[in-house]
Amino acid sequence: MGYHTASIKNFPWLDVTKRKIGVTIIFFSVIFASFGYSLVQTPRLSNDASNKAAYQKYLKDQDKKSNEINYLLDLIENSLFSFERNGQKASGKDAVLLLKYKFKQYKNKISTTEDFIEKVASFSSHTKKNYFVILSSGEKLLLKDFLYAELNKLRTLPHKKTPTGTRYLG
Repeated sequence: MGYHTASIKNFPWLDVTKRKIGVTIIFFSVIFASFGYSLVQTPRLSNDASNKAAYQKYLKDQDKKSNEINYLLDLIENSLFSFERNGQKASGKDAVLLLKYKFKQYKNKISTTEDFIEKVASFSSHTKKNYFVILSSGEKLLLKDFLYAELNKLRTLPHKKTPTGTRYLG
């Protein structure tokens, strides 16, 4: 998902056993994620109606990367969750304004949707603090994890080619 075993190996204060355990955990997390399983059930960013509306917008553009990024931005914008950046809470609409601004700045460095998530939607480029989603229960989860979960769902949705284009089957 964006984790690399090399990042665990770069912590000299961890002894060899702890590094091996960390690498093993990351390895199996990536394996489970590739099969669509998650060790932790991630709540959805949107309800079904807004998800379908975002998906219909997603289908209009022919550029897969742009489609996926716009889809994720639409989900954030229409989400009922709060978002946190550098300790400040914001609505989905405010979070999207910031992410779009950052996306314009980093556009030349982003070649995949995963690049967008890692370079734009994961952390503050100034403070290096992570971005969070705040659930209605008050629990804070990494925005990056939500976006990867939504991207995985998008890529596994059934598609059907019709004479007028691709349609959502959900």
